[in-house]
Amino acid sequence: MCNLAAEQTSSWLMVDPWEAFQSYQRTAVVLDHFEHEVNNKLGGVATLEGEMRPAKILLLAGSDLIATMSEPGVWSLADVGFPPLMSGFVITPPHFFAL
Repeated sequence: MCNLAAEQTSSWLMVDPWEAFQSYQRTAVVLDHFEHEVNNKLGGVATLEGEMRPAKILLLAGSDLIATMSEPGVWSLADVGFPPLMSGFVITPPHFFAL
């Protein structure tokens, strides 16, 4: 369904099924995968001028997921400090949005 929706509605949106075919993967591993796919394999993203630039991969998360980052044993300390996970937060009631 996601593939069909992306193909029919967007010229820039794509679906990568990689995560669905993996056993459990930590969020940081998944973000690393997308960073590699977009920046190394695709060469980044095109600007309006047609120049290719590296993409910054970020995690958009709800407050329920962000709250788990402070629960001991749920996240590895290395992953909580992983740049896309903790690059900044904007608190917008009633939810957090990771930037």
